[in-house]
Amino acid sequence: MALFGRNYDDELDNNYVPLEEFAPTISRQEVVKRKKLSDLISPIRDIPTALRGRRDQIESDLSSFSSDQDESFDELEEMLSDVVDDTKGHIDDVATLNGTIEKVREALSSIKETTDNLPELPDNSELSDEIEIPQINLPKLSAEYMPDSELVAQIRSYSSFSHILKKSVEYTLSSLDQYHKQVQSLSKKKEMLEALASEADLLALNTTIDATHMNEENRAFSTKVAAEVGDLSRKIHDISAALDAELGALENGFRTVRSSVNTIESAHRDASRYADMYSSASNEYYRQSTNYTNILIQSLSRLNQDFRETLDKQDAIQADYLKALEVFRSDIMTSAREILYKGSRIGSVLDGCIRGSASLKEEMTETLENIDELKSLLSDVRKTDAIRKSKYSSALLKAFDQDIVWLHNKIESVMEAAENES
Repeated sequence: MALFGRNYDDELDNNYVPLEEFAPTISRQEVVKRKKLSDLISPIRDIPTALRGRRDQIESDLSSFSSDQDESFDELEEMLSDVVDDTKGHIDDVATLNGTIEKVREALSSIKETTDNLPELPDNSELSDEIEIPQINLPKLSAEYMPDSELVAQIRSYSSFSHILKKSVEYTLSSLDQYHKQVQSLSKKKEMLEALASEADLLALNTTIDATHMNEENRAFSTKVAAEVGDLSRKIHDISAALDAELGALENGFRTVRSSVNTIESAHRDASRYADMYSSASNEYYRQSTNYTNILIQSLSRLNQDFRETLDKQDAIQADYLKALEVFRSDIMTSAREILYKGSRIGSVLDGCIRGSASLKEEMTETLENIDELKSLLSDVRKTDAIRKSKYSSALLKAFDQDIVWLHNKIESVMEAAENES
């Protein structure tokens, strides 16, 4: 509603200026309009300055992103180098393992050869021939009543065999323990392969995500790189699975061999116990023979009777001795047959271990080749990515600067035109 040429609503406005207060040349209302226009223009003119600050922030973010990516590339290259060194060490471990397995086979062959060369026991008839009562002749009496030299030689032969068998079993157990430690070391290295595969999966995922922010050409290249890295990751997973299966077979082979060697060791303990019994009987025989000889020399008056009693006792002792010796020989042959049977099974397991080790070595060599290829591909990606990031960042910042200059000029021209019109 207008009252005397005034708008009543304007009077309620804080910026309302009465007509009587108008300046002679520029009205107060014009001053207020210009002030409002100035207040409106001021924030608009600040837009280019704010955009320049945003441009600096974008440049800083691009630089930080490039630095972080370069650091990730450095860490991945260092990890690949560590994996290459570890894998070469694994190949050397596999070669050492094959050498150990060959030594185990040689030890089994030695056990078989020793078993095949067991001496034959004398016949009972050879030891139980009738002995005529001799004339009193001290050297002859001593020679006849002392233990037979062939029997002493046989005792020593059995003792030597027992010692060789014990050493062979100890060497086999030591070799098996070393073999088991090497298998466990390979299990730890398999876990490192799994970690490498996970890192490759993460790299492929990051490359795929980065591709979505690139132009069509860069996106195609990054997608191809991500596919290559993904294929390599799957290959590493496959190799790790095959390695796990081979390690399982090696572990089962170790358990079978260890069980067989434990059986051999138990048989050796039984054989040693019988050997001790045999040696004790022989020593008792020698002691009693010596006593009887001394009695005969000191008691000439009772020569015939005492000598016949001594012969009877000697025959009984000799019968017991031959009986114990036959039992001992039977046990030795039984243990030998069991050793040969277990040895044949161990040989089959060792052949499988050698084949598995050869296959494992080939797979590790292939892994090394794949890792070298990945390192080369990663180096190419890094170079290409650095060039494209530099070009992309420069082009983006240059375009941003041009847009800021254009916007600033546009705002200034519009503001200048607005001021001129007012």
